[in-house]
Parts: sequence; structure tokens; C-alpha cells
Amino acid sequence: MLYPVLICAGISLFGISTFWLVSLTLTDMLIFILIIYALVKNRIFFRGIIFYIMAFFTMIALLSGFINAITDYSTFATNNFIANYFRIVGLFGMVSLFPPLQNKIGHTKLAIATLWIVRMHALFVLADAFFTNPFDWSGSEMMLNQRSIDFNRPRGLFVEPSFFGIYTGLSLFYILQVQCNTKKLFFKPLDLLFIG
Repeated sequence: MLYPVLICAGISLFGISTFWLVSLTLTDMLIFILIIYALVKNRIFFRGIIFYIMAFFTMIALLSGFINAITDYSTFATNNFIANYFRIVGLFGMVSLFPPLQNKIGHTKLAIATLWIVRMHALFVLADAFFTNPFDWSGSEMMLNQRSIDFNRPRGLFVEPSFFGIYTGLSLFYILQVQCNTKKLFFKPLDLLFIG
């Protein structure tokens, strides 16, 4: 159960960036590692109409970037394109390789792990509203900075409070879908009250 929790925790940290040649988030790096793992371990591709549409979109995006780099080289932000193209390739890899990996881990384990990570983030946001947070954000970098109590805009481990809302909303929909499909109850009334 530890691996699904670590995967879900890593995916939730999409606001924390690292800067090398291009700006990548911790989530980008985790997804890249998962794609490599799924490719090496499972060697199973999901093939269907979505696979071919994503392959077409990936090739068109590369061609578009290449043409823009040649014709508009003075204003074209090559580093931004490369970072975003990595994300497009990541989406293609996720669509192609993650369904077999999800089936192998099991949606029940992933839903439970996701719920625990949502609880953790909700606790951080709640604590951020009433206690001094040792972390602060400068752009998309997290640093130690004893930020004062922020009752109006608690952020927890997210750059913006809205990012917490988006992550939580998508996660809850996933958990509810798994709950509906498996007929197992993951949410307790206390969860809904606490997360709300």
C-alpha cells in the first residue's frame, strides 16, 4: 500500500517546480518515472482510437513547434515549448501505458491512497489557516520562511488555494467513481465534513 500512497502524493505536488534547462514539476518527474516503469515492466500499450488521436496530436505539436522555432526564432520561447512538449509526450505515455499499470495496482488501492493524500492536504490547509506555516512560496519555489497565519487564503502545500480546490475536486470525483464501480464505501461522513 506504500507505493500507491507515494504515487498519489507525488502526483498531488504539481505546483512545486524545479528549474534546470526547463521548468518541470515534481509531478512531471514522477509521471516520467512511472511511464518508464510501465514501459519496462508491463510492455503493454493501450491501443485504440484514443491512442491514434494522441499520437497524431503529439506529432502535430512537434511539427508546430519546429515550424515556429524556424519562422519566428526571435520571439519563440524554445525552453517553454520544450517543457510543454515533454508534458504532451507525458500525456501520450500516460494514455498509452497507465491503464495496464492502474489495473495492476488496483483502483481500490489507488482510491484509498488518493483519499489519504486528500486528507493530508486538507489537514495542511486547515493548519495553514490557524497556525504559522514554516513554508512559503516565491513564484513556484517552496522555501522556509515562517509565513504568518493566513486565515483568508490558506494554501497548505499548494501555490494557490484554488490549486488545492482543483486537485481535491478531481480526486474526489475519481474516488467517487471507483466507489460507484466497486460498490465499496471509501468516504465517511466525517471525511466530507473535514474536506469541506
